[in-house]
Amino acid sequence: MASFKYVKIGDGSTPWSDLPYVAGFPGPLGPTGYTGPTGYTGYTGYTGATGATGSTGATGPTGYTGYTGYTGYTGPTGPGITGPTGYTGYTGYTGYTGPTGPTGPGISYAGNYRSCNVL
Repeated sequence: MASFKYVKIGDGSTPWSDLPYVAGFPGPLGPTGYTGPTGYTGYTGYTGATGATGSTGATGPTGYTGYTGYTGYTGPTGPGITGPTGYTGYTGYTGYTGPTGPTGPGISYAGNYRSCNVL
């Protein structure tokens, strides 16, 4: 069951505040009006604070070992006194005597021997 509604009905000339309320049954709802235009996009907010730094990554592999450089020149002998001569070592053992070699050609005096007179 519908209930009464109290409304003001304007006549086009009387001020709204002077119009009396009138009781009556409400009528049917009218159609929905057109949708208005979309409003402007608002301003973009401020950028937030920078986040925390992430953890350090894993260590990479060890690189190759480089070539060994050349050996430098030997420098001059420094100042100072030459140390004493060390001890002479022991004389080694005498080796074995080898075999006797062959006899060489003899000198022949035959026929060349003159007797000498001793005075």
